[in-house]
Amino acid sequence: MIHQISNDEFALFEGSVKWFQKYYGLTNYEIYCNLQSCKGNRGACEVDLHSRIAGIALNKRYPIADNDNLVEDIKKCAFHEIYEVMLWRLEELATEKTTTPKQLEDARHEIIRIHENTVFHELKDRIE
Repeated sequence: MIHQISNDEFALFEGSVKWFQKYYGLTNYEIYCNLQSCKGNRGACEVDLHSRIAGIALNKRYPIADNDNLVEDIKKCAFHEIYEVMLWRLEELATEKTTTPKQLEDARHEIIRIHENTVFHELKDRIE
């Protein structure tokens, strides 16, 4: 199902991003959140490593299963995108080698999913 994100839900996402940024000590990045179309994904991220500016988006037409908890899912999306920021440099460096970008993307998402299924469950209720 596709859910139209409300202003309150976006505020939850933005607050969760800021919470995870502080939790992980990513104070060397300026992180901006926005609401936009994300091509069927829940969120998206772009990072400029030189300026240390990251743009994190929440899909305004949010794909979610009927039985999923929307609030928890939005927090998980923020968690996922913060990990994108943390791992961006790894991908940038690795693309200079013979490894393909698809292999690196898959490896990055494997690490994120592991943390979503472990660390996220310990942290989700601590987000203010």
